[in-house]
Amino acid sequence: QTISSVKHRDHIPAQQSEIQKRRNKLENRLANWRRDQQIHMAEVAHKLSGLSHVEIEDEILWLPSDLLPEERIAMGLVNLAKQEGQLREGEAFDAIHSVKSATKAIDSLWSRKNKNSRGQDQNTWSMAMINEAETRREVEISRYNAARKALISLGLILGDDPESSF
Repeated sequence: QTISSVKHRDHIPAQQSEIQKRRNKLENRLANWRRDQQIHMAEVAHKLSGLSHVEIEDEILWLPSDLLPEERIAMGLVNLAKQEGQLREGEAFDAIHSVKSATKAIDSLWSRKNKNSRGQDQNTWSMAMINEAETRREVEISRYNAARKALISLGLILGDDPESSF
């Protein structure tokens, strides 16, 4: 489950503590990324200076896919955009594979529940397992959608192309 999908719900203190720990860790990783970005992508420094404060999970990383095509060209980030495209393509294929696996697991869990679960305890456990698998599938679908959006932004696929692999 992603942080942003749970940020406005009521949580027990242990969950709130875990969310805050994850946010702090993400803030540290983002600070390291920004330092590296200043070194390797100094051209995006003006984008970073004008940022308003947002929740850490909503921060824009300012990868080539976050820029307009003209900005990538003007900043000399065309080769980096190609590399990001290759990584995003792999991410999309991995996400597709994970969605397929999760869907098979959900089907298997439903079959097992219908065949073997008797009584409230077994049905509750079975439904918890199914819900967990469905959440994993939704996370992978979100990951795929993000990769696809980046590929479209990079101009590597057209959003409405029926011949596209994605």
